[in-house]
Amino acid sequence: NGTIAADVNGQTLELTSAGITNNASILAENGGTLLINGITVTQPDGFIVAAGGNLDFNNATIVGGDIARLGAESVLFRGTTTL
Repeated sequence: NGTIAADVNGQTLELTSAGITNNASILAENGGTLLINGITVTQPDGFIVAAGGNLDFNNATIVGGDIARLGAESVLFRGTTTL
């Protein structure tokens, strides 16, 4: 339950294939894009933040926690995304 960071400028980190539990932080930063694709993210104590990067939720389910955007980054919700 450490930090997951999409932090490479112009690159996408895709979370897919299995649900995860987030008790820390999931970040999109430094121009990277985080794609949460078709999975459930359960966040008892965690958060998802766009801080200099982009968040893309596609057919995802986010249970609990916070989602935040710091600055002018994009947060995109596609398909059937449930918060």
